[in-house]
Amino acid sequence: NKYCSNGVIIIQKVTGDIVITASATAGNVDVTVNKDAGITSSIVSGSVEFDSKLEGTVSVDNFHDNFVVKVTMGGKDVTGDVYSNGSIVIEKVTGNVVITLTADPMVYVVDNDLDNQVHTNNDATEAAYGSNYVATLTVDNGYAITNVKVTMGNEILTDAYADGTITINGVNGNIVIVAEVAPIEQKISNSLVNASIN
Repeated sequence: NKYCSNGVIIIQKVTGDIVITASATAGNVDVTVNKDAGITSSIVSGSVEFDSKLEGTVSVDNFHDNFVVKVTMGGKDVTGDVYSNGSIVIEKVTGNVVITLTADPMVYVVDNDLDNQVHTNNDATEAAYGSNYVATLTVDNGYAITNVKVTMGNEILTDAYADGTITINGVNGNIVIVAEVAPIEQKISNSLVNASIN
């Protein structure tokens, strides 16, 4: 329009009645969802129409806690107005929406039940969900490891120990490590007895 530029109307010389008609269409606003592992959101990042309704649900799995939800719209924190019991409802979107969902991995106990002659290079007493746990066992001179049992939760991890090293990929429960030793002479003697019986 030759009379309007960048929202400004300029009429150099008025020669009659003036009628100004203006129309507008609703624009879109951005929706950004930032979430930690273990969190599910039915609302995804994208865009929605200005003044439209935005709603969805958010949840966290059983392996994370300290679940925190924060919602901002147009830079203002509106969490208390739009979030309740896992549901986000924004009746009218009037600015860019940012949804931030955070949670901490569950932390599990690591219990080393080792004979006095057994030593571990990993003295951690806790391990976070999803982390990898690795420990190397050594024994005092004159002793040999006769049995190592590794459990996580209620499951015995038969493949977790090999060649002096315990490896657990993806921790998801409390860990108990039992290691037993015997004097080398006794271990040899027991082997000879077993061989003679067979």
